This record gives sequence, structure tokens and C-alpha cells, in this order.
Amino acid sequence: MPEIEFVNHASVIISYDKIRLITDPWLEGNVFYNGWQLIEPTKFMYSDFEHITHIWFSHEHPDHFSPPSLKKIPIHIRKNIVILFQKTKDKKVIEYCKELNFKECVELDEDWCWLGVDFKLLNIPHSDGDSWLCIKINGYTFLNLNDCVLEDKKQMLNIKERIDTNSIDILFTQFSYANWVGNIYDTEGQKKQAAKKILELEKQLLCFNPKYVFPFASFVWFCHEENFYMNENINTINFVFDHINKNCKAKPIVMFPGEKWFITQPHDAIESLNKWGKSYASNINSKKVLKANIFSENELIEAGNEFVENLKVNNTFWMRCFMKPSSIFVIDINCSYELSLNSFRKSLVEKDYCDISLSSDSLMYCFKFLWGGSTTRINGRYQVPENGNFYNWKLYFQISELNNHGNKFDLQFLMNILYKKIKKLVR
Repeated sequence: MPEIEFVNHASVIISYDKIRLITDPWLEGNVFYNGWQLIEPTKFMYSDFEHITHIWFSHEHPDHFSPPSLKKIPIHIRKNIVILFQKTKDKKVIEYCKELNFKECVELDEDWCWLGVDFKLLNIPHSDGDSWLCIKINGYTFLNLNDCVLEDKKQMLNIKERIDTNSIDILFTQFSYANWVGNIYDTEGQKKQAAKKILELEKQLLCFNPKYVFPFASFVWFCHEENFYMNENINTINFVFDHINKNCKAKPIVMFPGEKWFITQPHDAIESLNKWGKSYASNINSKKVLKANIFSENELIEAGNEFVENLKVNNTFWMRCFMKPSSIFVIDINCSYELSLNSFRKSLVEKDYCDISLSSDSLMYCFKFLWGGSTTRINGRYQVPENGNFYNWKLYFQISELNNHGNKFDLQFLMNILYKKIKKLVR
């Protein structure tokens, strides 16, 4: 019978016969540029990879694909492990793993892949780089949605059609918000986002009707001085367990790092929930927060102008028709700046009329890395002034994220946007 071992966050080990597949192994350290930490330390050790046959990554985000964790796997152990990942245009994940000399690095087709007798899986890309995984083992079906955002029932029905079953034994899914959810005093906005995740979970349970639900991929806390306030309204696993028990048919499964469970055996979550309650109370601590670095105005202007030049080189002229200048307030310099396709320079716009307010540390990260803006929207290390237009800022870094995945802002990209808008109107 299949065995489930909870490693941490979005990482579980699914074992059957000679196959031991681990998903999304982020074992330690900070991710999203000092934005998140694991609530509870991981018990699984790098030497334990000796017993792993396959590693699957759902997507490239560092809480799922963790290069520091992979590099710490002993070299002689890597040579016995097969990497599994969705097909991508940039092939960065696969090429990186090849350089680490894993046994084999497999790009999965959108079809069933057999890992062993009575063990097959289906990995389908979703959106924004995410993907979902269905595993069928000797009559049991597991569906891992990790961070996939399912906006409507049609998307869920499409997944049910692809996995070709109405009987799901375990649904693995996210249970709390994982991005910026409002300014520091916007308590109601944060609560709405937390409630939205619960509603999404309920809809998934209604549609997929699993026997068990395994809430995971949310065992993190916002660990920086600039985002610590967002911990106040997260959905805790204790709250989620109680809510599912009272309002849903599926039985919730909660495990603490290192715990194992055979799917045919009874499961009592009380001890695990008690451990998690203590872990939330002791480890989400304002005294443990990380501090921001400070960069000078000259350093920011130099990096900002280099960012602008790279945008112009990597994308077509059509981009100019859609980009408006964005006003940015840098907190530690106490000054506003203008970002446009001409330059990054000092501005006289007042703070309340800027599109975004953030530290020089966060802004420098946005300029230095193509994925910097996307990371910042996830780690939530910024505030949105009342009278600005956040989208003006966001568009610059959405385009750099496009470039990060080997794409560019061109006519084809514009046609795709138009197609998606028409599709939503038709719905």
C-alpha cells in the first residue's frame, strides 16, 4: 500500500514498492529574498535522499524548486536520483539539474508516465509557471494542486477529465495566502484574502470530492521587518482542520514534519495539531525578523537605468504604446523616483501619489534580477500609496518576468492578452 511522509511545506514523499518520490524539497533557509521562512524546521536530512528515487518540482518558485537544498544533496546520492519537471521554453530547471549530475533529468510530456509497476503520474502545466500532478498507484489516486489557482469550476472539471477518474483518494492543496495581501493597517483586506483561500479550498473539495484532503504548501511565515504584519491573519493549520471537519465531507489529514501514514490506516491528527499550535506560537516571532540592506541613491539610479536598457533590448517597440511612467517612493532615502522607458531618475511626486512605496533593498532586487518584481509581489515587502496606480509599476516587472522565461513583449504577446480578455467576456 502507498505510504505518505510529510517533509515540510509542499514537500511529501510518496512511497510504493521500489519507488520513493519526493515533491518540492525546500528543506531550509529563506526564500523570496528574505521574505519567507519555514515555520517548523525540517526533520528530513540530506543524507536521507539516499532512499529517494525521484524528485518532482511543481514549478520554479524557490519554496518548491530550491537550488541551495539540491546542492547540499551529496554528489554520490544525486547520481541515483531522477529529476522530473514539466516542459518549459527556457529549460532552466532541467539544465540546472543536469549540471548537478543527477542520474537523469526528464521533461514530462502531457501524458501518463510510468515510474514502476502500478505507479504512474501525469504532470500538466497550469498558469504562471505552476503545474499539477496526478499519481495513480495500485488503484489509489492522489492529486497534488500545490499553488495552482483554479478560478472557476470549468478548470477543475478539465482536470477531472484529464485524470480520468471520479474517485480521488487524497487531494493536496494550499490553505493560506502566499503573497502581498494589503497594506500594514488593512486588516480587513488581509482577512478577505485569507477567507478567499478557504472558499477556494471548499470549491475544490466540492468538485473533486476526495476521500481525504491534505492541506499543505502554506507552512511558512513572513519573516522580514517589512512584511511581518501579514502573519497576523494567515490561515493556521489548526483553523483549517477545524473548518474542514465542520463544513466539508473530506477527512482532513494533518502531519508534522517527519510523520508517516499508510493510506489504509486510521489517522488521528490531534498530536500533530498540538505540535503545530506550539510551533506557530514560538517560531512566528517578531524578534526573529530579518532587516533590510540599504543602498545609496547613486547605486539605485545606476541599477535602474541598466534595468530600463535591458527592457528595451529584450522587447519590441510595441511595448512603448502601453507603458506609462511609474512613480516610486523609496522609504529609507525618503525620496520619490520616476521609472520610465527613458530612464530611472529622481522625481518630485509626493509619497501618497506614488504607485508603490518600498525600501532601497527591495527596489534594488527588482532591478538586478528579471524575476525581482515577481518575487517582491510574493514576499509583500512593499506598500501601495492611496493615490497611485500600482499597475503602472507592476507592468514593468511583469515584462521582465516574461523575459526571465525566455519570452518577450511583442505582437504575439499582445494577441494572447486580447484572446484571454475575449475568453473571459464570453464566459
